[in-house]
Parts: sequence; C-alpha cells; structure tokens
Amino acid sequence: MTFPHPQKASHGLRTGTTALGLVLGFMAAQAQAQDLTQSLISPQGDAQIRLSFAETATPASRISLSLLDVMEPARETTQQFPDAAIRLQFGGSEMTHETIAVSETEAGVLREMRLASLWPLEAEQARQGRLRLAGEQAGADLLLFAAEGAMPKALVLSTVSSAYVLPGASSLRVLVEGREIGTLRPENISGLSGARLPLPEGALQPGVNRLRIEAVHAHRHACGGDAAYDLWTDLDLATSGAEFDTAGLRSDASGFLAQIAAARGAGQPITFHRPADGSLDMAALKVAQKLGQLSGGGFDIATADAATPATPEGVSVVLRSGPIATVQPQVGTTGATLILQSGPEGLPDLEAALGAGIATEVPPMLNTGLPVALADLGFTEQLITDHLWEEGLAFELPRDWHIATNARAELALRFANAEALPEGARLRVLVNGEPVRLVPLHDKLHQPDVPLSVRFSSALLQAGRNVLGFEVFVPGDPGDAPCPTEKRLNVSIDAGSTLFVPASPKMSMAGLAAQIDRLDATALLPALRATGDEAAAGEILRLAMALPHAPDEEGGTRLVLNGGGDVDPATFGDLWSSRETVRTALQQAPTNDAPQLNVATVQDTAIPATTRMSLLAAPELVARARHEVSALRDFLTDLVFPDPKRDLAEWMQANQGQALLYQLDPADPETLHLALAPDAEPGEVAAALERARLRDVPLRGQAALLSWDGEWLSWSDSERLPQLHEALRPANLRAVAGNYASARPSVFVAAMLGLTLMSVLAAFSFILSTRSRR
Repeated sequence: MTFPHPQKASHGLRTGTTALGLVLGFMAAQAQAQDLTQSLISPQGDAQIRLSFAETATPASRISLSLLDVMEPARETTQQFPDAAIRLQFGGSEMTHETIAVSETEAGVLREMRLASLWPLEAEQARQGRLRLAGEQAGADLLLFAAEGAMPKALVLSTVSSAYVLPGASSLRVLVEGREIGTLRPENISGLSGARLPLPEGALQPGVNRLRIEAVHAHRHACGGDAAYDLWTDLDLATSGAEFDTAGLRSDASGFLAQIAAARGAGQPITFHRPADGSLDMAALKVAQKLGQLSGGGFDIATADAATPATPEGVSVVLRSGPIATVQPQVGTTGATLILQSGPEGLPDLEAALGAGIATEVPPMLNTGLPVALADLGFTEQLITDHLWEEGLAFELPRDWHIATNARAELALRFANAEALPEGARLRVLVNGEPVRLVPLHDKLHQPDVPLSVRFSSALLQAGRNVLGFEVFVPGDPGDAPCPTEKRLNVSIDAGSTLFVPASPKMSMAGLAAQIDRLDATALLPALRATGDEAAAGEILRLAMALPHAPDEEGGTRLVLNGGGDVDPATFGDLWSSRETVRTALQQAPTNDAPQLNVATVQDTAIPATTRMSLLAAPELVARARHEVSALRDFLTDLVFPDPKRDLAEWMQANQGQALLYQLDPADPETLHLALAPDAEPGEVAAALERARLRDVPLRGQAALLSWDGEWLSWSDSERLPQLHEALRPANLRAVAGNYASARPSVFVAAMLGLTLMSVLAAFSFILSTRSRR
C-alpha cells in the first residue's frame, strides 16, 4: 500500500480503515457462504483497496471499495468493475453509496432498473403514501404494472409493523392473480425495510396485473377486540413494486404504464400538454379519466401549453389535432410521452390503445316486496375467528324506490356463536352506517336454524347503493396474554339469511347520491374551460381521474368547481346566508387551546348539605325546566314552520371541512357544486368522492361536507318534496301520502288539524241544529 502524499495520508487512512471495517463486518456475517479475496492495487499511484466476494449462487456479485487520496476527486470504478453491485467511493470528506442492480441474464453488464410502484385498487386506502393492513387478519388488492420486453423478475415490498405484532406468529402472504408467490414475516418495527420476492416465470402479463397481500397478525402480550386495534402493517407504496430493466422497454402501452407507475413512486407529476384555446379540453378530461381507470390515480398533474416540448425525463401526455385520430407512445429509459392526436371524429379508441383496466364491480339489485337471500346478493358464509371483525354487503335499490315512513324492513339473520364466549362479546348490525341491532353473544347460544328477526325502518334505505354491515367484537379470555395459536370459531353468519325490503310507489327524492352516480369526467368541462390557472387546471384533471363513466342513457351531471371564497350565492337558491358562513365551514377546525381557568370552590364543610340543596338545587331545576321548555318550543316551531336556511347556516357554522359538495337550487337539479377549502388536497377529495360512490355509506340529502379526517357529513333540506312517477290510484294512495307527509310534516299536521277542526264544527253544527228543532 503506497500513498503519493504522505502528509495527507492520516485522514485517508482513517476513512479507508473505517470503510474496510464495515465491509469486513458485512462479509463476516456471511462467511459460511462466501469466498473472500483481497487485493491491494495501485495502478496510478493512488491508494486503492479493492475487496470482492463471490457467492456460489450469484458469481457476478461484487463489492468494490475505492480509497482515494483526499486531494483528488473520486473516480468512477465501473469500467474496472463492470459487474459491481455495491460501490463505495471516498473523495475528500464526502462518501457516496450507490446500489446498482445487476442483470440476471448478462453478468458484467450494468442495467438501469426502475420500480413500477404499487397502488391500491381502492385508491382511498392510500393515506400519505402508505397502505395500512390493520387487525388480526386483513387483505388488500393492489395494481401491479409490467412492460412487454422488460418483465419484472422480482417484487419489492417495503413494510413497517406495529411493535405489538409478534413476528413469529404473523405473516404477509403475497399473491399475483390468485397465485401465491411467497410469504414474508412482518418483523420491521423500527422503520421501513424492503424485502424481495422472486416472480415466477409467467406470473405477470404485460399491462395491469392484480396483486393481493393478506396479513395475519398476532399480538405479543394481549388478546381480544381491544388488542386488535394495536395490530397493523404499513406498506410504503413509493418504494414497493416491481423492478424492471429500462433498457428492454418498448414504445407501447405497457411500457408507458410501467413508466407512469415508476413516476408515481418517484413523486413525479404527469404533464398534460393541451392547446391554449381549450379546443381539446374535453379530450384532456377523457384521457385523465382513462389513465385513472388504468392506474388507479394517485398522481399529481401539471399542465402546459401544447407548444411546450415534453421533457424525456418525465411522463407527459401531448394532445393535438390532426386529420386522423392516432395514439403514439414514446417510451425511454427515464420517462415516457403519450402523443394523442384527435381527428374529425374525436379521440382514438383509448381502450383498444391502452387497455381496459380493471372493471369496477357493480352491487347487485335487490328485488323489493319479497325476502331475498344474502347469497343472491353476493354474500358468502362467514366463519369468524377474529376478535374484531367487520364486513359490509352492498346492494342497490331501484332509482324510483322511495320510502320515507317507518314502514318496516326485516333481516332474518341466521347465525351461530360459540359456547361460553367472554362477557362483552357482541354482534352489531348496521344499515347505511346506522346501528339497528346489538346482539349479546355471551349469554345465549344461537343456532342458524332459528333466524333472528332484525327489523328496522325503511327510511334508513334509499334509492341506489346501500350497505348492510356486520360487526363482531369478542374480548380476550384472558385479555392480558397472547391469543392461543389455534384459532377458535367465534361466530358464523349463514348466507341463507334473508333481507326483506317493502315495495314502494314509483317516487324519487333528489339527492347527492343519485347525482354522484351520474357524474363523469365530462362534468368538469365548464370548470376546466373557465380556469386560467395552470395549477387549478391540474387539480381539475386530477379530480377527473377519480370519476367514472356515467351511463349514456341517464345523461350527465355538471360539476362546478370553485374555491370557498368564490361561491356564487345563486347556487344556494333561497338558502344563501352569507359568504362568511361558507368560509367558516371551509377552514381548519380550531383547536381548543384556551387556558383553563382556576375557579375557587367552596369547601364542602363550609355549607351544610341542607343549605346547599336549598341554594343550588332549586336554581338548577328551574334552569333545566326552562331548557326543556325551550327545546320543546323549538322542536314544535321547526315542525310546523321549518326554516332550512337557518338550519343550513347553523350546520355549516358547527362543522368544518376541506370540501363542500352541494345541490341546493331546485331550479338547476342537474348541476353539482364542489367548493374547496384553501388548504384542501385535491387527491384526497377525489378519493373521497370515489369512496362515497363505490364503497362507503352513500351520501344523503342535498349537501355534504368532507371533514379534515376524510369523513362525509350530510345535510338534508326539510322542504324538499319527492316526485311521483306513476299515476295516483287507491292502491298507492296511502304510501304516497305517507311519503309526502314525512317530507312536509308541518303541512300534514296542518291538514290533520284542519280536518279535525272541520269535523268538530260539523258535529257542533249538527248538535245545534237538532236542539233547535226540539
């Protein structure tokens, strides 16, 4: 070993010795599987230490360590070691670490690898770049992209788990298109750590693939429903996905999708280049919608003029007009560009050019007026071994179904529970998020041949999508020790359970749920054309990625997008109160940081008990009585003389959120309005809209506020009336009258009082007339 500058050697020697120790420590851990060779070479007078080791399975793997003099810049060693997998360089006081993936087919040739990141099929499951698998058992479906000519050879999963998870009894099972490819142990609790799973030949197809991860968690030192809240594993979406060799990419749809998946993981936006005159704004919305259907969304979108050239390092969509409609993907090693030319007939067939994507499942239609087995709605028998479990069954009711009265619907629930469950075990039944029955499980043994009748008001249901939910909670026995290794069947729910929903006259009530179902990306065209801000245009296109295709026969709903300070009072109809009320609703919820006041209290011994009763009890009773009388007066006033304008203002002042979705003007029923808070995140709003449309409890009423926690809060206009779509006849008279009476109870009460008064007057007149004759 020689140093050309002895006076500088001490610093370089210390640095080299430290690095040498790190490498030797790494190799010592694998000493049984590796052959170590060491050579000291100084070809150009510089001090260099090269260490290499070779595994039997991967002879091309190398570690190259270069120690350079501190006065000279670090030099590349790739040409000397073309098969290096890890390279450490020292130059001056800086050290760089670079990991270079090695081609599995050509040893000695460096390949630039990219990661096509994963994304959940249900986009709202992605929170701050992570997907959480929570509970004793959990599963999630994700989108995995593969490119023709650059098929991935390995899957990378970067995870971190709760410290309460016991790794030895827990697992992460990974499947691709239903085929198991491996199982991981969730043992990373201090931070994210990646694991590689080889992908078998033929496991992936070019384009979009479905990957599923099934988690099984065991608690370290507790058991039960409460302990299950401590169990989770987070998957980092940006650093998880399929590695592919960019040199093999082809300029086709699969290569373009692989590059946009890599860009999503890297946090790069998709740039839409569109003409400034707005002539292709409709095309931009349709393309954004298609990319959302293919990729699941999750992108930032930037916009630029069509004359601005696309950069090869990013992902771009270029829209232009021409004599014919064409699609031209251009895929490189660092990015991709999709050139779409719109012809006289519009855009080319995007599905034929880019693929169909993964279709959204439509809930089955429930036939009203007769019992329907849950199996006919897609429900399968549930064998529940978890201590905390929940499941939702979505179904649809006809668009012209409407019951606002307490007409009874009934669930004949066939289920069984294990014997001697601990006290506190319970089964809860919910309808559209509202609990309708709580069944204790510790005091009675239920059998599926004796169904439990669960009756609830049909007013909890609505036209369109509905959700029947089940929740099971079982405490640990004991709760302060790990659960037994062998699973115990706690509850089973039979698919032969039936649901009865009464038929209704053909009526409908205008509301947000029905209009969201008819919403598609073209509804954003007025908003996109009206905006002159590139950032706002990107947010509109990002929102379009989450919207579905509306059925052509139903027509479309227009969506007007604006900021909270730009709301047009006319869009509120007769319910507008003030702009300040809207600003109050669209702001961050204030935190209660007010200082606590220390109020001096009188010692109990200072006043005898009898004196305290005489001094305090009477005023408290009077105040309570006044409060009850005031509440009763307000209730009767609202019942007879409802004031929806005041109710809406009070509701908006009492709640804060990041987005307000509303349709308050009866004169314009085909227009939805979405007002965003200044700090709103368009991606979260888009995911919340998709969640409300496809999976969550459907929205009710005419206004909904998206809270900062991602939950929708609904408000209903008490003066809205349902619409009758069939002739009034004796068979439906009672049901129609009941729906109108429920919508306008004040009118119904006034009519009943009028009829009663007329009856009294008629009877009184009859009595007087008979007396006068006598």
